[in-house]
Amino acid sequence: MKKSTIHILCTLIFGLFSINGQQTDDSERMRNVRKFFKDIEDKAMAEEFVGVRTSKGLVENLFPIHSTGVSTIHITTAANNFLRSLDKEQLTRTTFKVDDPEWRK
Repeated sequence: MKKSTIHILCTLIFGLFSINGQQTDDSERMRNVRKFFKDIEDKAMAEEFVGVRTSKGLVENLFPIHSTGVSTIHITTAANNFLRSLDKEQLTRTTFKVDDPEWRK
């Protein structure tokens, strides 16, 4: 993460949500915060996803797929039961293709 981004996030975290030095009401403050994070999201989504990066570069094989010996039957059953409980609209809002940009948000 760039130092400028960290500085901006710290500013938000410490509650300096004011315009021209004047305190704003909560609803306006929340609109400003949402817009700030939406702008960050839009900028990130405009870039191609290539993986997880740190200050040392791209991390390869962060989560390699391999058998752990633990059965997945219980989680698979629970997930399938959950998906079957949804109506068509809920299912559409809950499931995404593997390469859908929604996963990056």
